[in-house]
Amino acid sequence: MKHGALLLLYLALSLAPAGARGESTRTELGHGYAMLHEALSQFRHLDLAVWLKHEDASVTRLLESLAETAEAHRRTLEELASASPTIDLDNQGLTRFELEKRRALIVHRGLQLGTPLIGETGPRMERQTLLSLAAAINQQRFLIQVMREEEPIAARRDWLDGLKADLDRLHGEYEALLAKRYFAAPAD
Repeated sequence: MKHGALLLLYLALSLAPAGARGESTRTELGHGYAMLHEALSQFRHLDLAVWLKHEDASVTRLLESLAETAEAHRRTLEELASASPTIDLDNQGLTRFELEKRRALIVHRGLQLGTPLIGETGPRMERQTLLSLAAAINQQRFLIQVMREEEPIAARRDWLDGLKADLDRLHGEYEALLAKRYFAAPAD
């Protein structure tokens, strides 16, 4: 029965007017770009938290690299959005509750990890920061992957490819540092 329902859903979607699917896809891509913009805007301030915390040099380098990469891509995305009325960087298409949940999480993590006097410090803070950022980077990588499949404009696909390549590299660096310093296998 499940397969029959899936087949009916597929047929309904494939028979829907192309204009309706196209408009929906444009709107959803706009929401995706707004989500990417939000993430890049958050990432670009990471170097300030490290400056206040005075943490390990290898962690600092990774955070600074993510901040610099995010800032460069954020500026490019804003240029792409200014040239396209279909991209509204302020509309992620999320419910009020989802937006408020995300803001609350950012504030909580910011207070926990980013404040110099009351937040965590040392290896525990570094590990939590790296874990959180590796997960956030990974979410953006997969958002880009699914957006790219639907993006009809070559220049935007190229930008998505470049952003994904940068995030793939950074994610690998975060994972490598986590494995090396915090999750290394015990010696025999």
